[in-house]
Amino acid sequence: TRETISSIESRLASPDFVRIHRSFIVNSNCIQTLSVDSVNIGGKSLPFGRVFKQNALSVLGGKRPSLSKRPT
Repeated sequence: TRETISSIESRLASPDFVRIHRSFIVNSNCIQTLSVDSVNIGGKSLPFGRVFKQNALSVLGGKRPSLSKRPT
């Protein structure tokens, strides 16, 4: 059976899960690094979607005060 990510998101009632992109919901406890445009989990970089970025950064920034900018 197919299920939308929105319905999965609504079933994940824990504040530990944060939607960062239309394709990604992450467990904030598994984030290794957090930057202004992505999170790293298990050696993989997952980008923020523009629709979800502001909320995700405010939620994750509160949990992880060491928000760093990605080097340019």
